[in-house]
Amino acid sequence: MATISRAPEVGAEAVDLGQIERREHQRKTRAVGPFEKRTTAGCRRYNRSIRVGENDFGRQFEEGGLRRFIYTHPGASAEGITAYANSALQKHGYIYKFHSCDFIDSRKLEPLNPGHDPGVLGVYSLPFDLARGGRQAFKIHVVEIGPCSYCFALIPALSLSAQSVLAVLDGKKYLLKRPVDFRLEEIELVDETMKRVIRKWEVPNETFPIGVSADGRTLYLPVEFTEGDRDANMWLQGGQGKKSYPSSVLAISPTGFRFEVAAKALVDQNIEKTRDIPASPDSGGLSFKLVRVKGKTYVIRYPGVCT
Repeated sequence: MATISRAPEVGAEAVDLGQIERREHQRKTRAVGPFEKRTTAGCRRYNRSIRVGENDFGRQFEEGGLRRFIYTHPGASAEGITAYANSALQKHGYIYKFHSCDFIDSRKLEPLNPGHDPGVLGVYSLPFDLARGGRQAFKIHVVEIGPCSYCFALIPALSLSAQSVLAVLDGKKYLLKRPVDFRLEEIELVDETMKRVIRKWEVPNETFPIGVSADGRTLYLPVEFTEGDRDANMWLQGGQGKKSYPSSVLAISPTGFRFEVAAKALVDQNIEKTRDIPASPDSGGLSFKLVRVKGKTYVIRYPGVCT
């Protein structure tokens, strides 16, 4: 399993669903008109999962042969797809999108491909201090989102902590000292007041949660390896469409991240009783998801994707 830093925690605890429902009702009655979740920059945010061949994650795993594996193994089981994805993960790493605007601006770095086509990622030579001493620059793809004034450095990570990132760069593994301004998106487990944070997970991209383990320690995120995974994730997210499970989920725990078979990871989750509370003016632009697992209700707080 790829490793990740242990997040601060106050002890996982399930919450009372009745209290959450009453608070949700109060929120709705106070809301005035529709509200779109926005960042402080004023840009709209939405939810999505990762699809093979559609973005940087897809290109990364296509190189690892996952798409070829699925194409040459029609009807492959979820176990087989998940196992292959984990082997590709260990070889190529998983793309983590680090906020990098401050890092780039403070060093007055310029793209190596200025004036590139909007459909092409920017390329920067980013200098990193190495954990074993010395400094080295790497050519890193950077996603630039104009409307949100965001830029994300795409780092194929094998493990990470607050101090370091083990990355696969130029075909080799490097342990990088993590710059203090290399931030990641976070998803939080909160208590029934929806204010006190119990646990935090740093996540690789702007995404949404689809579940949590029975002990509240492992967060499950959607991935889409096959055509059927998209419909399955829609059902998991909002109960839309036919009941089905995707082949895999990305599992992030205090000890690392890896893919797991979705039907097994989510077996104890009561999908029908999972509820979403959209962002509202008094939620700071954050959404909430109430997840029912083995008779317990967990509240997950998360942002969306900026466009």
